[in-house]
Amino acid sequence: IVKKYKGLIRVDSCNFDFSQVVCLRSMPYVENDQLVKEAGATVIIQNSQFDGKNRKAGDAITLIGCLGFSIKDNTIKGYKGCGVAAMYCIRKEANKRNFITGNTIIENINNSNTADFSAGILLYNSQACVKNNAEISRNGYGIVSLNRSVASIIGEDCFSDISLMQNIRNN
Repeated sequence: IVKKYKGLIRVDSCNFDFSQVVCLRSMPYVENDQLVKEAGATVIIQNSQFDGKNRKAGDAITLIGCLGFSIKDNTIKGYKGCGVAAMYCIRKEANKRNFITGNTIIENINNSNTADFSAGILLYNSQACVKNNAEISRNGYGIVSLNRSVASIIGEDCFSDISLMQNIRNN
């Protein structure tokens, strides 16, 4: 578990086998006798491999209350929860976005009889631009947007090169 009050968390070119990345927002805190209302971290996770081996319960990447995030060019597969779960991640700046882009998110599904939820991407009271992911498939659900979340789902308008298209299928 990674806990940051403010700052940057960067994960680049790492392999996570049967492991998870969890970034939690802390409660507002006092610094120099001033209440800091925006506690949390900016998270960048890129060029990494996540493999739950079809046995790992929980999510590959869980972001709770992060100030901003970019999940880019990762392969995420085999978790019994969600590939990416973002909760309470809203950008305050009008011209800034959270991004989930260029990823392959596959085979995150819970086949047991429990009530556990599984999806490629879960947004709960969060904002994210889901753009140009290579593949989001064979998950419990593809993309789930709940509780006033704002999701922009954008693919390239290029039918001549299927590798440029965002493929969301068979979920």
